[in-house]
Amino acid sequence: KNAIEFHYKYGEDIIETYNSFYQVLKQKKYNFNLFKYTDELHNIFLSCLTPKLKELGVSAIKSENNKLYDGKERFNILRENTYFYDLLKVYYGAVQIVVGALMARRQSELASLKVGECIDENTSSLIFKQSKSTKGIFGTKNTLYLPIDQLGIDMIKNLEKLHINRSGEPLFAIPQIKNIFIFNTSVANSTYAQNLDFF
Repeated sequence: KNAIEFHYKYGEDIIETYNSFYQVLKQKKYNFNLFKYTDELHNIFLSCLTPKLKELGVSAIKSENNKLYDGKERFNILRENTYFYDLLKVYYGAVQIVVGALMARRQSELASLKVGECIDENTSSLIFKQSKSTKGIFGTKNTLYLPIDQLGIDMIKNLEKLHINRSGEPLFAIPQIKNIFIFNTSVANSTYAQNLDFF
């Protein structure tokens, strides 16, 4: 219930802020491979925040020291919603929870979802690689098409908007904390679990 409410309340704003930030930097011919958090970048980011996220408390892209918070401090900081990157992880966790609950599939199966390739809109089906099942001499995993509720489709399609022109990337591979415009190439179990934990 909380994950669904979070999606409806903040899902679009999180994606819109991220994409606005990307588009502004792209117009400035910014070198995304040399991404560095400067005062100028911070100010551009603040100008891209939606009113709803500003009201929520977001005031920076990420923590300056790149560390995961410990103990009580961690939860206090997370609940203040100061950092956009933390909120992004919370949203990934929300989508993971809802899609996982709707489909009742293994984590490895959800981790196999690919951007632009995991929804069959004609049949409202989720497309994924079935775990613990192989066929043929090379042990290829079966591809399954299973019906999914429209809510799950909407959440996945919203998350896909983050992966600008990156069809085929793992859906739940999140941007890196040092450079939010470079995505991880795979879904690590620890990261998947951490997103759930943040949520």
